[in-house]
Amino acid sequence: MLLLAFTCERVRHLDEHLVNLVHAGDVAGALRIGQERFERAGHARDAERHAALGQMLGRILLAADRAGDAEELFQRMPRTYESISRAAVRWHSSLDQGALAMHLGRWGRAAEAWHLVADDDTAPPALRIEGMCCLAAALYRLGEHRRAISTVREAERLAAEHQLAGMAALTHGLEVELGTCHQLDTVEGLTDCSLTCTDARLAEEAHNLDEELAAQAEALAHVAPVARRLRMLRLMLGGHATTSAGRAQILAELKWLKACGLVEREASLRVTAALTMLAKDDATGAVEVLGPMAYGEPARYRRHALELMYCASRLHSVHGRLADALRTYKEFAREAIYRTMRERALVPRSRFLERRQMVEEGDAAMYKLPLRYRRAYRFIMDRLGDSQLSIKQVAAHIDVTERALQMAFRKHLGLTPAELIRHQRMQGVRNDLCADGGADGVLKTAARWGMANRSTLAHGYRQVFHESPTATLRGNTTPTSNV
Repeated sequence: MLLLAFTCERVRHLDEHLVNLVHAGDVAGALRIGQERFERAGHARDAERHAALGQMLGRILLAADRAGDAEELFQRMPRTYESISRAAVRWHSSLDQGALAMHLGRWGRAAEAWHLVADDDTAPPALRIEGMCCLAAALYRLGEHRRAISTVREAERLAAEHQLAGMAALTHGLEVELGTCHQLDTVEGLTDCSLTCTDARLAEEAHNLDEELAAQAEALAHVAPVARRLRMLRLMLGGHATTSAGRAQILAELKWLKACGLVEREASLRVTAALTMLAKDDATGAVEVLGPMAYGEPARYRRHALELMYCASRLHSVHGRLADALRTYKEFAREAIYRTMRERALVPRSRFLERRQMVEEGDAAMYKLPLRYRRAYRFIMDRLGDSQLSIKQVAAHIDVTERALQMAFRKHLGLTPAELIRHQRMQGVRNDLCADGGADGVLKTAARWGMANRSTLAHGYRQVFHESPTATLRGNTTPTSNV
């Protein structure tokens, strides 16, 4: 539901009433009104509004577990996107296909689709932020917790840079949610005999997360499903899921989700609550919340088959059926490993994270500069991919002369701003060539780092690394182009 909130926040200005229905959890009302307005917008040939309504409607259908209808809608949307721009087809179609893949449990395919938007510097900031946050959610499902957190933090930085307050609040909410889920997974893996000093660290992290959850639930109170989700996570993190009061709260929340028609969120909460209860050996509570999933339509909950298999293993163990527990767990482990390896193979590397790492690694050099010139250093590092970046721009940014800028950099860093730009760009090109084997071609790779001139690239690259870009490629894979 949090990912749907990103889409709603991005298109709020086009239909605030429909967004408010989603935020209130009125899925049935949102679907009815959304379908009516979607058809009217199409007849009126308002491409931007029609696209926004289609995206919201598709994601609402997924929240209501109507994947077939959502897929049919997404297949119709590229023609509308094409009316906006050719780039819009790539961006919006990627977001749509990622949402559908995520719903179907194809996390690697979802990450692959969302990455096309998240890693595209030319995409509008709000679209990139949504793509990054969706990518972070997919990465977390694939066990890439650290990369997921790094991705969502980069989205938060981008939201702050462009002063998108609504997006910034949602990105921080997602970071807290992922951190809490990771904490719950970690605690679930502990056993009574593993109580060591590590638990003190976990307890401190849990306390900090509890405060963060409370704050974020309050900050996102206007998005009812998200705020309620955070409160449920807080209840489970505090160990209250196995108490009678806690169980009653969970059952009440499940009833509310069912009444709202948020089928997917209901199933997700059932699984999360059951896993938390089983960590405390509360088999009775786990069976109570899992009941509809265990005895309902098998196809309806196929996306949660792995989690249900794990729950079955734990239930066997709690009841002393160790042979059944081991057999079920082996089936779970085999399927989980196969699926994770298959899906993770689809996940591409994120250049925006690599650029951020380059900036962070350069912080040590930046702090050698006087305070005023540190701003110039950061300005350069944030714009390495801009082919129009010039020393004149950098000097104007901090209101000094070009000569003063040159002298400060040479005195404190031992190189001029132009030399810094050239070196960092060459390093970025080399990293890309080594990582993907030049799959995009040397010149296209260099263009991403603000260099379009073949001779400048070849000369500068050889100066820094004492070899040509093609020589770098030969050390990794067969070159696809020559410079």
